[in-house]
Amino acid sequence: MKKKKQLSGFTILELIFVIIIISVLSTIAIPRLLATKDDAVLSSIKYTVSLLMKSSIEYNAIIGNIDDISKVVSLDDIKWNIAPNTQNEDNKSYVYKTDDIECIRFQISDDTIQVLIADFQNNSTGICSKIRKLYNLYSNNNDTRNGASINNSEISYIKYKEISLKSSMQLQ
Repeated sequence: MKKKKQLSGFTILELIFVIIIISVLSTIAIPRLLATKDDAVLSSIKYTVSLLMKSSIEYNAIIGNIDDISKVVSLDDIKWNIAPNTQNEDNKSYVYKTDDIECIRFQISDDTIQVLIADFQNNSTGICSKIRKLYNLYSNNNDTRNGASINNSEISYIKYKEISLKSSMQLQ
């Protein structure tokens, strides 16, 4: 008597269940993974802005006038670029950009430190939008100013913070 060979393998039903489980897990895991990357970028930006403010105040107290922002602190030149400030004074501003969109500007002008957040009404997603949410900034008619961006288009800014270097020297 011949024995039938027993075939081993998965049934179609088992394969369908595995595919369903994998797709459910991927719909949960992938957005969380992407959010974790954005959270890391936002944390890095927040730390960098804090570092720029502290370093600028200390540099001004010790050395005096800040004629070149790169002397205060050197940053990653892939995302942070040295640029003119909104008054077109050279080397007075660090600009953070992503995908050639300017998101945040740290600048020194007239003995004042300013942190300006770019306000894009039509940009509701991306890291720039998350920066505005991080600093809880939304524009109204009183708090915006215009300045030239890296690509020479006009950008509306929301002033996040402004510190007078003269008053910070008196505190020392």
